[in-house]
Amino acid sequence: MRPPHPEAHSSSYYPSRQRSYSSERRYSRPRTPSPQGFRGKEMSYRGPRATIPDFVHPNPREFSRLNIALENLLPEDATERFKFQILLDYLKLEEALLIADSYCNSRYPFTDTMAALDDQFGQPHQLALQHIAELMDGPT
Repeated sequence: MRPPHPEAHSSSYYPSRQRSYSSERRYSRPRTPSPQGFRGKEMSYRGPRATIPDFVHPNPREFSRLNIALENLLPEDATERFKFQILLDYLKLEEALLIADSYCNSRYPFTDTMAALDDQFGQPHQLALQHIAELMDGPT
């Protein structure tokens, strides 16, 4: 018969060892990972840096990629004005810039601009309509 696994400390294998739920067990500090991470893996990403794409064409896919990049790369604690300034750097489509300009004096310029751009370019049905148009314009 195989001996129990060393980490299997149940009361059936060790009758004299009763599990106690004392205060020291309940309030023990959680283990923190080592600087190298879990099991020696590194905790940092060393691949290519993520970028924010320009919004150049009235393409829902292009807007979706811009939106995802901004959500992932902009700091959560950044101010609305900071986020708005970054957004303006990547808006190249004239129609999108006009929308952004209309919210530049808003109390929440980034949030309001992104909501308006989402209404204009980010609806799922627009992506489907664009795909259908591309198929219709293609060769027979």
